[in-house]
Amino acid sequence: MAVGDLDRDRIIAAYADGQDVASIGREYGVSSDDIERIVAETDPVAAEPAAPSRRAPAAIVAAALIVVLYGLVQLVSAASHPAYNGAAFRAAVVVVGGALYTFIALGIWKGWRAAQWFGAVGGALAVVAGASADGGPDLLGVVGGALFVGLLIVPESSRDWFARR
Repeated sequence: MAVGDLDRDRIIAAYADGQDVASIGREYGVSSDDIERIVAETDPVAAEPAAPSRRAPAAIVAAALIVVLYGLVQLVSAASHPAYNGAAFRAAVVVVGGALYTFIALGIWKGWRAAQWFGAVGGALAVVAGASADGGPDLLGVVGGALFVGLLIVPESSRDWFARR
């Protein structure tokens, strides 16, 4: 199929931006074989889709730090809680809790979508638990949980971080 220079440049640009070959074909009325041929005729470096940024956005860095710090506070609190009798039980609580917080922090850092949702649910639960604490509202739980959920879901850079992985 004959493709004009302008369309050829647009096809190459769309391919380089990582747009789906099928949608490019529908938009410009060419087959996927034609697209592959057009792209192969160009400079191979320019034809490769753009590599995603390796650097985590500031909101993701902040969210991962919140998980680590909040996790440390919770684990120290659990390890020293008087209701947990026995060293083995305390150790088990710390190991399981540590694994959970590590999974969420690592998953957020790597952009795992499951970690985003586990973190958002955990943050929402922290807000609810902090607001309904027996001795009055737990400011760390309410503010920390709300800030955490906000950092994971609200900024566009956070949504992009999880969408592309």
